[in-house]
Amino acid sequence: MTEVDSAYVEKSHYDWSVMLKNKISREYISIDNADAVSIDMQSHTSNKGGINVGWRFISGGISYDFNYQITDPDRKKEELGVSIFSQKFNADLVYRRTGGDYSITKMKMHPDYPLGYNPTFEPGTPGYDDPNYSLSDAFKDLSNSEDISGSLIKTTTVGANLYYVFNNKRFSYPAAWSKSARQKISAGSPLAGVGYTHQKIESSMYLFSMATALMLMMSEDDLGLAEYFDKYNETMKHSTLCTCMRFDDYTLWGGYAYNWVPARNFLVGASATLGVGVKHLSGNNDSFHETIKQLNEEFGEEPSAFTVPELYGYSGTIVDIDAVGRLSLMWNNDRLFGGARGSINYYRYRNGSLPIKSDKLYWSAELCFGFKFGESKYWKQKKAAMGKM
Repeated sequence: MTEVDSAYVEKSHYDWSVMLKNKISREYISIDNADAVSIDMQSHTSNKGGINVGWRFISGGISYDFNYQITDPDRKKEELGVSIFSQKFNADLVYRRTGGDYSITKMKMHPDYPLGYNPTFEPGTPGYDDPNYSLSDAFKDLSNSEDISGSLIKTTTVGANLYYVFNNKRFSYPAAWSKSARQKISAGSPLAGVGYTHQKIESSMYLFSMATALMLMMSEDDLGLAEYFDKYNETMKHSTLCTCMRFDDYTLWGGYAYNWVPARNFLVGASATLGVGVKHLSGNNDSFHETIKQLNEEFGEEPSAFTVPELYGYSGTIVDIDAVGRLSLMWNNDRLFGGARGSINYYRYRNGSLPIKSDKLYWSAELCFGFKFGESKYWKQKKAAMGKM
């Protein structure tokens, strides 16, 4: 597990490490529910503080967005991870929760209707008259308003990946990521592995009920309640809008990693892998169904009440692709280390037999600084041997 070519790789002289880190991250989600709505969303940039503790080639850590935890527990963001970086095998275990702070960057309802004006402006003011402004634009703008923003999406990710390093005596993955070794001469290696990822995406239909109510209040004089109800019902009565989606992804990975040593104690490490995954997706519109029922109760039993969509669920399995990229810029003199590192994860789901398509992109970047302690048995033996010379 730890055997190396000492001309290329130097084992760490210490068993233990402690690292403080500041991590920023963001997620992008695109969901296309062909007969209901297509939405592009992005989370607010999360700024987390955290700590990692390492023992030899095992490293575990936690990072937390303390601002969200203090001000609004429902939007808290947390991330737990355990990594194993040996010369031959590397494993990642991660749990990540992103609170509901997504904003809509693009929205298209099917079918859509032009309103001909922008109700977020006062009549007679610049921006009010807009012949291209549609119902989708109104929902997007209202959902991003202060009163509603943050209640749209919550995501949970649980994942595990296992990599095998082929050129494991001359190339050191730990040198770039766990600091349990130092790369002395530049080297690279092919990678191969397996992975499993479970993702859950939940939509809070509070967004749509609030946006609908605001639309009605602002459109009452111009559009008319009855006309608006008719258009809304025509749009939504056959909707299969999914309010809870679950992805299970079993993936075979392949790729390449390279450690470049531009100067003593400095390292630039990069890796890229492409995976072919067997993906299972399931979803339902239960939350949407219940929200429309509650909305009708609030408006009373009027002839113009919203049509309650039928309960709907679906599932399907396909083969599709995932991709992961990593970059590490580090300084490490074996006692102290610090630098920056980041990663990009892309998940794709396309299935022509189901009415839904999804893309998810997650990126993170962090600054870190740490130190090592506790002399290793390897270093003690090496010092003793040097003392006898």
